[in-house]
Amino acid sequence: MYQVTFVRISEDTKLSAKSIKNNKLTSGVTYPITPLRMMRSRTKEKGKHAHSTHYRRLVWENIAWPLIIQVNRPYFTLEEYQCKRNEFCKINDIPVSKLSGGLVSLIIKDILKKDYEHRTWIYSIHYRLIPYMRKKTKLEYGLAVRESSGKR
Repeated sequence: MYQVTFVRISEDTKLSAKSIKNNKLTSGVTYPITPLRMMRSRTKEKGKHAHSTHYRRLVWENIAWPLIIQVNRPYFTLEEYQCKRNEFCKINDIPVSKLSGGLVSLIIKDILKKDYEHRTWIYSIHYRLIPYMRKKTKLEYGLAVRESSGKR
């Protein structure tokens, strides 16, 4: 637990007009000051949903979409994905286990579809994303979600 310190604003304290207006600081009043290390620890904490979005975005923008552009077809196999993922993890020094939920999360979001054909797993992209693949554009995660969700 951090100890909160208090600071007293006096008439001598130089405050900018902006800080007085935004923070509503008045002279002669005592205000609590949060220690910097406490503020840093609050900003580093992410919720469960923020972590899953982060890994989903990471997998889409650095592994899945570049792989689709590389193979030049709207689907890829599990082996192709694993090869690309292992290469990405090796270069960026990220454990493979960190990215394991990203692909599954993309399937749940309906950006990718998982099928079993000819004794191998096939992952295909949503049909609305195929024009972006043909143009070989860099498709960001946000646009992929909007296109595949059907809400316009």
